[in-house]
Amino acid sequence: MSLPASGPLWLSNIKGEFGGATPPQNLRAYLKGGGYVNTWDTAPNVPSSGTIKILDFLGSAKAAAFTASASPTGVYGSGVGPITANTGNVTVSPSGGSSPFTYAWTYVSGDVDISVASATSATTHFHRDISAFDVPQVWSAVWRCTVTDASSRTATVDVTVEVECFN
Repeated sequence: MSLPASGPLWLSNIKGEFGGATPPQNLRAYLKGGGYVNTWDTAPNVPSSGTIKILDFLGSAKAAAFTASASPTGVYGSGVGPITANTGNVTVSPSGGSSPFTYAWTYVSGDVDISVASATSATTHFHRDISAFDVPQVWSAVWRCTVTDASSRTATVDVTVEVECFN
């Protein structure tokens, strides 16, 4: 939804597009980069400071949500030691936002000995060294990928990683 490019426009229309208090207290709350109108919203005439007018919002729109998804959401690897057990690949895909995108994988929880192969790629796999002396067991961890778009917006997605030893 976007605001009309011409014709009548009310403060309630602006609140409907960008959110805010009910009823909106004043137009200054809608300066670009403030609490309601983000720098990545399509609002070319909305100022970031100074005087703001209702007409500045003609044709403006809230940017689409920026999200990320992983496929698959869980990966698995196994082996008999001594070996480095690798999981299958996981790929993170952003939706919305503007390219270029950057990717940062970080450990969240679980077994700290499971490592990411490429900490800055959309597609990666994970691995764990299994020694000849490990007993049969399963290690698991959660890793998070944070995707950042060209406007510095971020989206995150978590992936479950499991590695099994068959010694």
